Amino acid sequence: MREPGRRTPDRKSGGRPRKLLYIVALAVAAGLLAAGIVTPVVLGTGLAAKAASNSFESLPTALPEPTLGRDSVILDAAGNKIATLHGTENRVPVKIAQVPEIMKTAIVDIEDSRFYSHDGIDYKGLLRAALTDTNGSYSQGGSTITQQYVKNVLLYSADSAEQAAAATDKSIARKIREARLALALEERWSKSQILKGYLNIVYFGQSAYGIGAAAERYFGETVNQLTLPQSALLAGLVQSPTAYDPINHPQAALKRRTEVLQRMQQLGHLTAVQEKAAQAAPLDLHPVAPPAVADPCLTSTAPFYCDWVRTQLRNDPALGSTQALRDQRLLEGGLTIRTTLDPAVQAAAQSALNETVEPTNSVTVAEAIVQPGTGNVLAMAVNKPYGTGPGETTIPVLTTAALQPGSTFKVFTLTAALAQGLPLSTSFYAPAC
Repeated sequence: MREPGRRTPDRKSGGRPRKLLYIVALAVAAGLLAAGIVTPVVLGTGLAAKAASNSFESLPTALPEPTLGRDSVILDAAGNKIATLHGTENRVPVKIAQVPEIMKTAIVDIEDSRFYSHDGIDYKGLLRAALTDTNGSYSQGGSTITQQYVKNVLLYSADSAEQAAAATDKSIARKIREARLALALEERWSKSQILKGYLNIVYFGQSAYGIGAAAERYFGETVNQLTLPQSALLAGLVQSPTAYDPINHPQAALKRRTEVLQRMQQLGHLTAVQEKAAQAAPLDLHPVAPPAVADPCLTSTAPFYCDWVRTQLRNDPALGSTQALRDQRLLEGGLTIRTTLDPAVQAAAQSALNETVEPTNSVTVAEAIVQPGTGNVLAMAVNKPYGTGPGETTIPVLTTAALQPGSTFKVFTLTAALAQGLPLSTSFYAPAC
């Protein structure tokens, strides 16, 4: 099996003038005046071209680097693990060295055959899209693997519904901003790094995000075991994961796989014999359902404390402006969450509750221990096990109005009130929230 070329463009050679020439042509042809990137004051063609080029170069170049599929951990004050928070998306991040060469070749050949020679932009394809779609939107192709990676990162990292819509809207302006980010990324990352990022973030259908999850979902294999027919099938899914879904649409999937194999043979990366043999291979699917995501607090050493911390962070705007984004960053962001839980105090509190009110008792009793002066929450204990089974509960009894406060503190509160001269007839309105 012949290896595809791996020519890397010389970024210091004469490629820059040619790149700017394409950018200028694209800017004028795409109507950047209408897109709002070039001001309407510019009138002459030469001035318009210059302004378009300057506007392009001034577009943002910083692209966030997402942390994909990495569990977050909650630690107590001593550094012991309280719980591991798992993501809800089916992701199995892989290193590029784990991906077989045949899989890399298949995805590049069908998605971006000039990947190893361009600088992030398919100028001809982008210009063709701009010239074809004269109404300010585009429906043509022209996206390189680098641009597709940029689009996926912007969508994954969106802080709001507006940002998510902006990452996918069909406008020439969005396409050009995406191209600017792709150029900047190619100057910082190697082709191998870009391909790794792309293969780990792109969607393959059936709730499988990234090539690692896709290999397991469709074939029950780790990514390094993928064969030529399997690789061609997965590479073909990227264009339309639903339409080419081999589980629900096997004939469409086979047809698409054939297209990928033919393209690989056309580009000289397969012999005619190899292509024919791969086409004759059955789909040979061995679907593996995505693993069920259990509540991590169920197995925690301090389950109610774990649930309280998780709830606090899910509502913390510092993690994102939307619930979906906060959940994503909490469960997949690889966070290390350090708390003030004291394991000795937690054990003592739980032991005291269990000895005083047995878990089987119909009465629910809870205890929260807060350190005076600092407000540090040292322990949270409930006399019932955390769970959804008989005699268990997941109600956050310590942080809701499910239980009234105990009576011990009332004596101290009353004493302080009398010391300040408040009469016994004084009453305060104290709603639950």
